[in-house]
Amino acid sequence: MQSRRAGEGGEETEHNHASRRVADKLGLTLQQRGPDAGNPDPAAVRLVYADRSLTPEQRAATLA
Repeated sequence: MQSRRAGEGGEETEHNHASRRVADKLGLTLQQRGPDAGNPDPAAVRLVYADRSLTPEQRAATLA
């Protein structure tokens, strides 16, 4: 499981197509998209990729 913060320096943004292709090549799929808790930018979005389906508990933990 991997959690990425869209909009933070050097990390994936929703428009970063190269990062999306790498995630696809690694077999990761987008499992969760939501607000990036703790990020001072209110528009920041957290994208969570994983190589398997996540439980509701795991999804909640990735957005906490």
